[in-house]
Amino acid sequence: MMPRYRRLGWFIGSGVVLAFFCITRVAAEPNVAAASSLNQVLQEISRLYRNHSGQSVNLIFGSSRGLAHQIRAGAPYDIFLSADAESIRLLQKDSRADGEQVVYGKGRLALFVVEGSPFRLSSSLRFGINDNDFARVRKFAIANPYTAPYGRIAGEALRRAGVWNRITGRLVIGQSALQAAQFVLSRNADAALLPYSLVLGKGFAGRGTAVLVSETLYTPLSHEMILVRGAGDDARKFFRFLQSETVMDHFASNGL
Repeated sequence: MMPRYRRLGWFIGSGVVLAFFCITRVAAEPNVAAASSLNQVLQEISRLYRNHSGQSVNLIFGSSRGLAHQIRAGAPYDIFLSADAESIRLLQKDSRADGEQVVYGKGRLALFVVEGSPFRLSSSLRFGINDNDFARVRKFAIANPYTAPYGRIAGEALRRAGVWNRITGRLVIGQSALQAAQFVLSRNADAALLPYSLVLGKGFAGRGTAVLVSETLYTPLSHEMILVRGAGDDARKFFRFLQSETVMDHFASNGL
């Protein structure tokens, strides 16, 4: 039987797919679909672009796989920044991509422990799992391992670390990495496996501590972006801006 959180994720995802019909092309503003883990960095980049060109873009955030399915279904997105290569391949297979994909970063996992949590920081994910402290742990947050790229590699890391069976009953599943982050920041979870780029954001400052998870436990994600077939000139200008040295340096300085 499909796990409860997987069925719930499908239901929520179906509703999100319907939402794109409410999105229209607003004047010359390109519609930019992006993985939720890029929320902060892409907001900053869009402000840089507005200061540089005087033009704005319309940002839409969600899970990479969900956004890819929306584009396949005809959502009016012009640019897609995915947290994984697989979602890009789906669109290339359907001839929805205009040109080749561009790699803009590397997706790495971080273990974030909220202030006062009994969890211990550990790059190997041996975070006191066998200690008495673990009995006091309530919830552990990850993104949906079936629909979100960071959820998939979080599940991979927990399994390779040998702690999946012990922690699975305490998992709280976010539809996206951003929602998983909200769970832990609101203290509805004691700790979370999140994108490294996300925990570097201002919203996490002073709220807890984080450590990069060992890359022996999972395969880092290839962050790729494409221009969607049918995109206009303004979208192409922003796509070129995303590939500029200034923006690529900005991605790197934000942990990508």
